[in-house]
Amino acid sequence: KKGGLRGEFNFKNGKQDGINRTFYPEGELRKEIAFKDGRMEGINREYARGGTLLFEANFKDDKQDGTTTAYHPDGGKTVSVYKKGQLVSEKDYDASGKLTD
Repeated sequence: KKGGLRGEFNFKNGKQDGINRTFYPEGELRKEIAFKDGRMEGINREYARGGTLLFEANFKDDKQDGTTTAYHPDGGKTVSVYKKGQLVSEKDYDASGKLTD
């Protein structure tokens, strides 16, 4: 209604392909989702207002595969490892980068 860009979506041969982006109403980047031949493939990211990275995950063939990192407001993070969509390991770190229990 207000003329702002809500998203950019790429297609090839009728299927999502490339980096698709969505934006907050104010125009800031909200999400980047990588697609190849209609399936999530590559690194996907989600941002808070103001541009702070909240979440970063690697996908292969539409499933989480590899490292996923969730960034916490206190500066800490959770790092998870996935293999073909299955959680393999998960570790939490505090704001100084120290492993927590």
